[in-house]
Amino acid sequence: MRRRSLWRRRVLKGEQNMLRKTALAAAVLLACCSGLTACGKGGETSGEKDYSLWDFSALSAQVPEVREAGYSYDGGENIEGIYFTGAEYNGEKTEIFAYLGVPETQKPADGYPAMVLVHGGLGQAYADWVKLWTDRGYVALSLSVDANYTDSANKAAANPKGGPNISVTAADMTNPKNSWEYISVANIIVCNNILRGRDDVDESNIGITGISWGSYLTCITVGVDNRFKFGIPVYGAGYMDEDPTSELAGVFAMDDAALNIYRERFDPAAYMKNCEIPLMWFAGANDFAFSLACNQKCADLNKGKNFFSWRDRLTHGQQPGDGSGLPEIFDFADYQVSGAEMLRADEGIFENGIISLNVSGASGKIKAELFWSSYPLEYWHDSGNVWTRGEAACENGKVTVSVPEEALFAFVKVTAEDGSVVSSRCFSF
Repeated sequence: MRRRSLWRRRVLKGEQNMLRKTALAAAVLLACCSGLTACGKGGETSGEKDYSLWDFSALSAQVPEVREAGYSYDGGENIEGIYFTGAEYNGEKTEIFAYLGVPETQKPADGYPAMVLVHGGLGQAYADWVKLWTDRGYVALSLSVDANYTDSANKAAANPKGGPNISVTAADMTNPKNSWEYISVANIIVCNNILRGRDDVDESNIGITGISWGSYLTCITVGVDNRFKFGIPVYGAGYMDEDPTSELAGVFAMDDAALNIYRERFDPAAYMKNCEIPLMWFAGANDFAFSLACNQKCADLNKGKNFFSWRDRLTHGQQPGDGSGLPEIFDFADYQVSGAEMLRADEGIFENGIISLNVSGASGKIKAELFWSSYPLEYWHDSGNVWTRGEAACENGKVTVSVPEEALFAFVKVTAEDGSVVSSRCFSF
């Protein structure tokens, strides 16, 4: 007898029930100004307008058609390929591939917590990424945002009905709702609907994480869809057009009109102002594509609590050994869902030439280090040696360190005995 589908085994709640639970009003989406401001110098804007592309009330009410792909991951039954109806592209409905996984442990009384997983450039829906979360006790859904599907051999192949490939171009600005950004965020919102409609999911404990371009999309989504409990951006954020030497800088070689539309309607900074949930941010000072300064500027727009894990070096990648599998990611999710203990540092303060911050949740000794740079942002991606390391004092959970007068940027990295890493904010001077 053919096994029963994972999708069919967990029946959707009734459509009327889902409709009753949608938001009563669309999120108020504020846009960033069209003028440039320097990264790291705050999130000032010269004016605020509502340029929102996404009708959250309508999107959050959608109950998509879902069908099974006909295969599961690694021969098991708890991680299965599915297709769901996505946003229209070129006037036609899309069929988006995703991997959906359910833990093999007994369902909690209120249901499992859940995660939406958003891959980055050159990526796909990753079953092994889903498995990292199901092994941790979460229902997880990893969708494709690059017009592909993952076959039974775990290889990516083109999906003719998968919508647009990853692209941020001037052409997108002239037809925003046919753009990669619009369609991807709309589909991520629908993924939240899918999870919230399952009878084995605790809809009060759904989070989202994204890698690289997926982090960029995550930062937009949490400013549009206010139903997520927490978010975890890894590598990418907003103000990307302000980073002149990033390897992605060529993406923003647009004329002024297109660039202004981008800033007003597409950049995560235009939506992060509406976010009110806890976010934990991950990136390395050595990143070739995203800068800590621009990431920090975007994070400062969040009205919820920020947690940071800025590092001097972090490999940029989507594999479990890189950005998708950092243990602090799972610690943070557990902390938000169940209050489980984790290493934590507050953002820190800078007064009289000294950074100070409090650290909690550590078991055993901790090590604190200051990383500072006297180089303007335009030099960050040209050299791997723009950051200088120094020791920081730590006593009874309080870290203090003097910052050299020539520093333009600095952050404090805290490492526990088990290797967990958290940090202060990235200060700009």
